[in-house]
Amino acid sequence: MKNKSFNGLFIFLHVLSIVFIIIISYFLFSLYEDNRSILNKYSKLSSEVNGLKESIKDMQKINNDLDVDSSDTNISTNEKTKSDISNFVGTWKVSKIIDSNGNEESDYMSLFGSGGFGRGLILNQDKTFIDEVGVTISSEDTTNGNFEVNGSNITLKFSNGVVKTLKYNSQTKLLEFPNYLGDHTLILKKQ
Repeated sequence: MKNKSFNGLFIFLHVLSIVFIIIISYFLFSLYEDNRSILNKYSKLSSEVNGLKESIKDMQKINNDLDVDSSDTNISTNEKTKSDISNFVGTWKVSKIIDSNGNEESDYMSLFGSGGFGRGLILNQDKTFIDEVGVTISSEDTTNGNFEVNGSNITLKFSNGVVKTLKYNSQTKLLEFPNYLGDHTLILKKQ
């Protein structure tokens, strides 16, 4: 009997060790599969990164091959400036006047007198301008000068030293002339 119980215990331990080996094997196999999946993802990412590095090297090579000397750059910059200026060259007439409260002014006569509006703001290709929006009251009034375009701003430099900046709205294609005649803003439209 002692031999039978010993054999039973031996068989039980043997079966238990087999179950334990199966469980450990399953666990190790799962870890192996997870690691293999991670390694595959890492391998894919690594190859994508290497591809991006190669693309960057190719772009740098193209950039070096296309290296332009400074005289060519100056020409293209001047052409770009002319192009930017040409968008603004022409006569700009008042389309509305906004008072200091943001309301549209309807009484133009009180602002400009019986003479009404002049020819408008004239921007020339040679970067000169003539401000004939309102009526010139005296010979001391300076209505001309030079202008510069900087992005959506146009800076008017009057010959008497006064500097005013207009803002261009590319969506509405209108110029805002703030603080014209004190606290009024003129909205100008290109003719």
